[in-house]
Amino acid sequence: MQLQTAQSGGDDAKLTGLNPELPVVPQPESPPVKKPELSSSEADREAIAQATIEKVTTAEGNVFPTLRKSPEPIPTELNTEKDPVQRIKEEVEMIMQADLVNFDKKANKLTGIFTEIPPDRQTLFKAEGERLANEITEMIQSGKFDPGEAQDELVRWLKIIPDVNQPWIMQMATIKKDKILALVNQIHRDRNMLN
Repeated sequence: MQLQTAQSGGDDAKLTGLNPELPVVPQPESPPVKKPELSSSEADREAIAQATIEKVTTAEGNVFPTLRKSPEPIPTELNTEKDPVQRIKEEVEMIMQADLVNFDKKANKLTGIFTEIPPDRQTLFKAEGERLANEITEMIQSGKFDPGEAQDELVRWLKIIPDVNQPWIMQMATIKKDKILALVNQIHRDRNMLN
């Protein structure tokens, strides 16, 4: 791109079009600055001088200076810690919804008995299920899980489903209670192993 200049009574060259009041200052082309070649040890010393020193604390509490930056942990299922109560609640919810609702990948929709419940009852069934999951989680957390009480609550919850017979309800409640009891036993084993 060429710049047009105008002469105005003297040797002052001014830019036309942009700002006629500013003089154009010729810039001599400067050759690229060559850095002196450094030996590898000199280059290392220069890099160390420019690096920031961080301190790393070991598990024992010792502090060491380091030039390496501590890597950020990559979030995975293994190192993302969830609240233990939330994990228990999620497990209880999974047990409660098992065999009631499934996701059909081919049809890309929900299937199971839950989808056959009328919409008004679905809302009630879901709300009561969440309430019951919270109640069971509290019982497990407090260490006062009563299998008989849990089964009675599960039966009351399953009776919200219309047009199912009593033996099916009792069977489903027993299966869910047994799975929750196995979860409770697993939690107690894990706690005993930690203590």
